[in-house]
Amino acid sequence: MRPIEVLNELKSRYVNTDIDWELILEHGYRCFLTRESVVLDIGGHAGRHSHVFVAEIGCARVDIVEPLPTHAKWLRERYAEHPDVRVHECALGAIEGRTEFIFNTGSPEESGLRERIYNDPSAKSLEKLQVDVSTLDSLCANSNRLDFVKIDTEGGEVDILRGGEETLRSLRPVLSVEYGAAGYEVYGHERATLFRLAEEFEYGLFDLFGNALATPGDWHECADNFYWDFFMAPRERGAEFSGLLRGQLDRVESSLMRPGI
Repeated sequence: MRPIEVLNELKSRYVNTDIDWELILEHGYRCFLTRESVVLDIGGHAGRHSHVFVAEIGCARVDIVEPLPTHAKWLRERYAEHPDVRVHECALGAIEGRTEFIFNTGSPEESGLRERIYNDPSAKSLEKLQVDVSTLDSLCANSNRLDFVKIDTEGGEVDILRGGEETLRSLRPVLSVEYGAAGYEVYGHERATLFRLAEEFEYGLFDLFGNALATPGDWHECADNFYWDFFMAPRERGAEFSGLLRGQLDRVESSLMRPGI
């Protein structure tokens, strides 16, 4: 089946169901992460995924990036006894510096470097903070291994990738990227931006079930359509990566989803 056919099948069967996409993402990276893996969690927030990396998979090293001081403090305290976990209190972007960060206290998970289009505008309650901004290349300057990067920054994903070109070209990690118009448009990007950037860095885009979004047509059909999380895998590992996630849809359907009424 083509990726859009898989997506349309999901939409038709589960349109009235609350699907836990974070759990589906987790099922995906569990297919390829091991105790030897080195992981970077950009947008650590409340530790939803870092907990899996550290306590369940037991990855060899986990770096967490979290710009909100309260959340970064909590994460440092949570992992104080884990010497292979480091919490970086900063944002990531295309260049280093210091800038304004928009903290949505009504929905902290939707906070970011710019004011995005919020899922529930009535819950919007904004505070402006000053935060340090680093780059992926600076953060990984002394690294010789990086297996997986999770990026969830409410629209700032493209800038992070651009600030990590050297890292992506040398270490070739798999990435997960949340990419939806409510976030990327306020940064001046468009739907095709991520696809073009992936091609530039010799990466392929995949949905959470391992289906390759190999052409601009595939990408435009599936992006901003029911889900917003995607994997990026080095082009030279595309077939291998897709094979690792094969069967993911069956696992998800059997364990996570219940058909809508």
